[in-house]
Amino acid sequence: MNWKQKSVIQNVTASLPRWLGSKIYYQMQRRFGKLGTADPRSRLEAGLRMLRYAEREGKAIEGSTVVEVGTGHRMNVPIALWLIGAARICTYDLNPYLRARLVLDDVAYMRANEQKIFDVFGDVAERAIFQKRWHRLMDMHVNADNFKHAFNVEYHGPGDAAKTGLADNSADLHVSFTVLEHISAAVLGSIMAEARRILKVDGLFIHHIDFTDHFAHADNTITHVNFLQFNEPTWMKLGGNRFMYMNRLRVDDMTALVLNANLEILHDDRLVDDRSLEALNSDLVVDAQFRNKSAETNATARQWVVARVLQDETVAA
Repeated sequence: MNWKQKSVIQNVTASLPRWLGSKIYYQMQRRFGKLGTADPRSRLEAGLRMLRYAEREGKAIEGSTVVEVGTGHRMNVPIALWLIGAARICTYDLNPYLRARLVLDDVAYMRANEQKIFDVFGDVAERAIFQKRWHRLMDMHVNADNFKHAFNVEYHGPGDAAKTGLADNSADLHVSFTVLEHISAAVLGSIMAEARRILKVDGLFIHHIDFTDHFAHADNTITHVNFLQFNEPTWMKLGGNRFMYMNRLRVDDMTALVLNANLEILHDDRLVDDRSLEALNSDLVVDAQFRNKSAETNATARQWVVARVLQDETVAA
C-alpha cells in the first residue's frame, strides 16, 4: 500500500472515538495487515536472543523475574521467555491491545509445528526446563480466560512502564522488542529510570529498537529513512497518530538516553541499512534536526542494546 494512503487511513481511524477506532483498526490489521496470519517465530527468536545476551553476562533466565515494555497484540516474547525458564513475567502496555484470539492462534501454530519451533530454539530446546515447559504447553488447556496465567504473565494494560509498582531491585531482566521507537523521548527517560530502580544488582536491560520508517515496511518505493526529510510538525500530521507514532530518535539519541539513565552499556549491536545509506549519500535531503548526524547514524536500522545498572549507582541506592 502507498504510504501516504496508509497515513490517511490511520489518521482518520485514530480520529474516531477510541473504542471504535481501535476496533476498526484491529479488524483492518486482521484482514489486510500483519495480524492476519499466525507465525510467532520472529518474536520467539527475539526471546532466544535475550537469553543469549543474558547468558553471555552470566545471567540465568531460569527462575527469573522479567519486566517487558509494550506487549502488543500478541504474547510471543513472554511465551519464549516462559519456555526458557522465566518464573514471572510482568508486562506493561499503555494501550490494551492484547487479544486472546491471537495468542491462542499462536499457541495452535506452535503445537502444530513442533519441529519449526525447535529449530528456532536450537540447542536450548534440549534443556530440561524447555522440555518440561514444552510438554506443559502441548498438554495444558489454554483458553481466553487462563492464557496469561498459563504462561506466568502478569499483564498490565493499560499500564505504565514508568510506574510499575514493583519493589526496588526486584527484576532480573527489563526487555522489549521493537517498542521503544514508539515512545517519546521524555517518557523513555522515565521508563529507563524505572528500569534502573527495579533491576537487581546483576539485572540486565535488554532491548531491540527498530529505527526504520515503518511506512516503508508496506511500501517498498520508499526507503527506511524516508521520514527523516520531514520537520516535526509535518511528520506528526503524517504519522503522529496513536497507531503509528514514532519518535524518530536515531541510534545515537537512544544510546544517550540509556547512558543518561546511569546504565552501563555492555553490548551495542547495530545494523546499518545499505539502501538507506545510499539514499542519504545521494539525493535524500533530511530535516535540519538530522543533518548534524553521520549518514551511518541516520541509516542505522536496528539496535540491540544490553546494559546494567552502574555499580556506583547500585551501591548508592
